[in-house]
Amino acid sequence: EYMIKNFEAMACGCVLFAWDQGESENKALGFVDMANLVLYRSLEELRSKLGILRSDPALAVRIAAAGRALAEERYTFLNIGRLIVQALEEPLRERPAMGLLNRLRLRLGMK
Repeated sequence: EYMIKNFEAMACGCVLFAWDQGESENKALGFVDMANLVLYRSLEELRSKLGILRSDPALAVRIAAAGRALAEERYTFLNIGRLIVQALEEPLRERPAMGLLNRLRLRLGMK
């Protein structure tokens, strides 16, 4: 799972290597493999991508910079706090009407 330490590493300008959690989660988080982090699904894939970055240090620098930009743009405490406040502002759904049995229990003082 993606944890705060992953976003902290990105914000510090590190190339993040992370287990691929699937397309929908990556898309929701703005993660793009080999663009702003390195995703892998096996030890062999991890080794292969590490080899690519070792042979192309400029690519590693670009991935680190893009990861940092993503973290600074979307995952600061201010932005996360703002999203939480927005979620709390949404109206609550209507409470379903009580059924006959529950209304009777309420009138009789039963729990």
